[in-house]
Amino acid sequence: MNIKKANLKWKYALTKLDTSKITGIAVHHMAHPVWGVKECHDFHQNSRGWNGQAYAYEVDKNGDVWEIRGYEHKNGGLIGKLNDTNVSIVFQGDFDLEQMDHIQYMSGVWMIAYLRDKLNIKTIAGHKHWQKTSCPGKNFPLDMMITEANKQFIQSRCQFSHPDGVWDVMDRHDYAQDLYRKWADSYKR
Repeated sequence: MNIKKANLKWKYALTKLDTSKITGIAVHHMAHPVWGVKECHDFHQNSRGWNGQAYAYEVDKNGDVWEIRGYEHKNGGLIGKLNDTNVSIVFQGDFDLEQMDHIQYMSGVWMIAYLRDKLNIKTIAGHKHWQKTSCPGKNFPLDMMITEANKQFIQSRCQFSHPDGVWDVMDRHDYAQDLYRKWADSYKR
């Protein structure tokens, strides 16, 4: 999968981030049914008075992944110092009102696994984990997406010859999601 560059115009230069301190991925939804990269950027710049779109990456409804700020630059998807230790991914759509299509879901799985591979991620959670909000929306398949991303990440490290058999056995257990997280965490950068 490729990450497309959004090439947005910022009010001022983006702030570099110490990537060794990034430990979390914050997952958001646009909370708007059709806004994409440009509309969100314009809203954040013109209505909120920010430098531009707050997120590091966006996954659109076509399954395209867009680099907005990237993980090398400070994000603005959370509050204060949380933006120094978390990378924010936003998904196009309003997942309080709609369901996610498979292609967008699979791109989200890939993006989380990609960031997990590049950074020392310990926490992957919805925006609501850090702040009082419903984001990323009641219909967002967050737990499934995190589990699938952890499986993808584990597979990239272990190279099982028949990974589905391993997942089938593990998925029978109530604690499978926690086990996948712990297993993936055991692979340190």
